[in-house]
Amino acid sequence: MIYDLTPEERQKYVTSRGKTIVTACPGSGKTTSIVYKLKQVCQEIESQNKHMGVLCLSFTNKAVDEIRGAYKNMHGTDLRYPHEVSTIDSFITQNIVMPYWYLCKFCKVSPIIVNESDVLHDLLWFHYKDKSGKLQEACRIGNYGKTPRYIAPEKVNIHAGKFYYETNELDAQYTQYAKDIVSFRLSKGYLTSSDAMFVALDVLSNYPQIAESLIIRYPYIVVDEAQDTSDDQFSLFSKLIEVGLKNLEFVGDVNQSIYEWRFANPARLETLCSKEGWQHIPFNNNRRSVQNIIDLYSKLVPLPKRLPIVSTGVDDKALPVVVYRYDNRNSQDILKDFGRICRENNLNERLVLTRGRNLGKLLSGAKEKPDYWKSPIPRMIINAYVDFKSGFISKAVQQIAYVWSMLLFSENDYDGKRNFIREKVESPVESTYLINMFFEMPNLNETFFTWTAKMRLFIKDKFGLKELPNFDVYKYKKAFDIKQMANKSLSLYFGTDATEQKSGQIVQTIHSSKGASTDAALIFLSSDNRGGNISMNLFVNTTIMSEKHRMLYVACSRARQFLGLAVPMDFPEKQIKMILNDVKYEIRTPVFKEGLF
Repeated sequence: MIYDLTPEERQKYVTSRGKTIVTACPGSGKTTSIVYKLKQVCQEIESQNKHMGVLCLSFTNKAVDEIRGAYKNMHGTDLRYPHEVSTIDSFITQNIVMPYWYLCKFCKVSPIIVNESDVLHDLLWFHYKDKSGKLQEACRIGNYGKTPRYIAPEKVNIHAGKFYYETNELDAQYTQYAKDIVSFRLSKGYLTSSDAMFVALDVLSNYPQIAESLIIRYPYIVVDEAQDTSDDQFSLFSKLIEVGLKNLEFVGDVNQSIYEWRFANPARLETLCSKEGWQHIPFNNNRRSVQNIIDLYSKLVPLPKRLPIVSTGVDDKALPVVVYRYDNRNSQDILKDFGRICRENNLNERLVLTRGRNLGKLLSGAKEKPDYWKSPIPRMIINAYVDFKSGFISKAVQQIAYVWSMLLFSENDYDGKRNFIREKVESPVESTYLINMFFEMPNLNETFFTWTAKMRLFIKDKFGLKELPNFDVYKYKKAFDIKQMANKSLSLYFGTDATEQKSGQIVQTIHSSKGASTDAALIFLSSDNRGGNISMNLFVNTTIMSEKHRMLYVACSRARQFLGLAVPMDFPEKQIKMILNDVKYEIRTPVFKEGLF
C-alpha cells in the first residue's frame, strides 16, 4: 500500500510528536495515516529501549483488527512486541485490573469481566417456588422491596463517581441501593466494564507508581476513535500525563460519536482541541464520497462548527440522492429499485441501514425477543452464537463458558463458577474447544421446535452432562402464539446485525456499520424523532448536534457514490424538498410486482 503524504494535513500529522489531536472527517484516511506513522514511531521508541513500545488503543475488536490488518498490508509485517494494539477495555483489564485488583479495597477475590445482562441477572437474582408451586425470582441484595423490579440491578452502572440505570443518572434516593449492587459485584469477582474502570482508577489514584510503570512500558500512546472516549477514560489518561506521559495522540471525529450509551463524551475531545499544550490537526479531505453526499450530511453539523469537507480524488458518477417513500406494503419494492440502480452503475458493495432492528422487523414481520423457553439458557446460547457469528469471539466464548458453569454449579456457588469460567477462557485448549462448538451448533435456520430438540442433545454431549438440560417451553404467552412459533425459523427473531442478502446487499444497523465504506447505502428513516426514531428533520435542526444527528451523519457518510433515504409515506414532500434544496436529488415511490431482486 502506497501512502500519499498530500495534502499538507497528513505531513503535519506524521511529523507531530507530543500531545496531539487529529479530528478526521469521514473518508480522510484516518486509519492509514495512523499505521503509516506507527512504523516511524515504533522505530524511534525501540531505538531508545528494545523493551519499550507504542500502545495503540481503540474501542472495538473490529477497529483493532482493522488497524492490525492495515499495518500488515502497508508494511508487510505484523505489529509485534514490544508494541501492542488493543481495545481500551482489554488494556485496562489486563494491565491494571487483573494484576492489581487486590489493591482495591472493594475487591475480595480475583475477578472476571462480565457485561452480559443474562449472566448478571443470574448472579444477582435467585429462584424459588411460591406456595402455589410457581417459580419466582427475587434479588439477592438487601431488602429493597420493589426497587429491583424497575431499577434492575444488572443494569446499574458506576461512571465518573456517579451511579446510573443504564445511562440515566439515578436520583440520590437510590445511591445506597446502587452502591450495594456494585459492592456485591466487586466482592463476588464479577465486574462489568464500568466496574473495571472504577477499579482501575481507584488503583491508579492510590498507587501512582503503577501509572509510572505503564508509561515506562508504553511511552507513546495512540487512541483511535477518540470521540468515543468516556469521562472515566479521559481521567485515566490524565493520570498517565500527571506522572510523565509526554506522547499521547487522540485521533477521531466528534461528529461520529454514537456511543453515548457507553458514556462517550465527544465534548471533552472538542475542549482539548483548544487547550494549551495540545496540537490540533484537522483532516478535511474526504477520499471516499462524492461531493453531493458530503454536502448533504454536512447539514447535520451546526454552522459554527461546520468545517468544509472536500471530496478528493473520487471519480463522481453524478448520481442524485434518491428519497424513497415507503409504507408497510412497498419496502421490498424499494429494495429492488435500490438494487437496480446499483447494478446499472456497477456499484457492487451495498448497505441497507436502519436504527436498531426496525428494518428486519419491517421486512419479516417478526417480533423481537420471543418468550418461548422458561429457562434463560437457550437465549444465552443464542446470544453467544450471534456474537460469535458477528466476530465477537472472546465475548461469545465467555458467554458459552458461563452457560456451562450454570449447568454444573449451584446458583450460590460464585467461586466455583468464576474459577470454572476462567479455566475455560484462559486455557488455549479449552477455549479452542468452545470455539469449535460454535461451528458445530444447530444454526438459526432451524425452527424453534427442531433447534430446541437438537440443542439439548448437543449441549448434553459437548458438556458431558448426565441428563438432558431442561429447555421447557411455555404452553401459553399473551404476546406470542407458541404453537405457531414452534414451526418458525429462529433467524426471523435472532439474526446477526449483518445478514448477507442477494447481489451483495447487506442489511445492517447504523451502529454496526461504523467504520464501513460501501459503494451505495440505503437508510430507512422514521417520520419523526420521538423516542429512538431518526427522521429527515434532523437535517434542519442544526443548533445542536445530538447523538441522533451523529448517527445519521455516520450512516450517510458510509456511501461512496449513491445514497438513498427511505422515508414514510406521511413525511411531507414539501419538507423533503426544503431539506434537499441545495443538493441533487430525486423523490420516488416505486411499486413492482416482480421478486425482491
